[in-house]
Amino acid sequence: MLPRAVPALRSIWLLELSGVYERYISDGSSSQLITVLRYRCRPTGATVSLLPDFAQPYRLLATELIEDYFFERANGFLDAWQDLLKSYRKGFEAWYEQLSSIVGFSLGRAPPGLDSSAVETFKWLVGACGNCLKEVTRTLTKHLKVSIFGCYQCHLNGHEKWRLSQAAILSD
Repeated sequence: MLPRAVPALRSIWLLELSGVYERYISDGSSSQLITVLRYRCRPTGATVSLLPDFAQPYRLLATELIEDYFFERANGFLDAWQDLLKSYRKGFEAWYEQLSSIVGFSLGRAPPGLDSSAVETFKWLVGACGNCLKEVTRTLTKHLKVSIFGCYQCHLNGHEKWRLSQAAILSD
């Protein structure tokens, strides 16, 4: 089914299919090749890939496996993926302060006494968005154009990409 709007743009523009690509996703026990549809917004030129709920942008491991690791839940497949999961956590830790400033109060005020560690921030985000990482991802990409791992160019329209490129030039 063709989506009718680019959620990240908060506008109702018709989209056109601009391509497809394949990527792997692993639930820990096996990997599966999935096909991802990529759409382009005609008026803005912004593109968006529609990932299934079980996939995170630019991550091999499935959403549920990442969530189990961050919450330190028992999962028989975590040991085999420790190194990759540690790199995911390091990526989140490097990004979480910037993510916190982007999120601000848009998900409600953080509870008093919230430890400002990355892990506590992650747990608060999950609780604020519906108690699962799938909902966090959906909320962040739809409303704030970010994920728990970063801000990706495919979530931005042309003007926003220009603004980010100018900010990068000014900061050099």
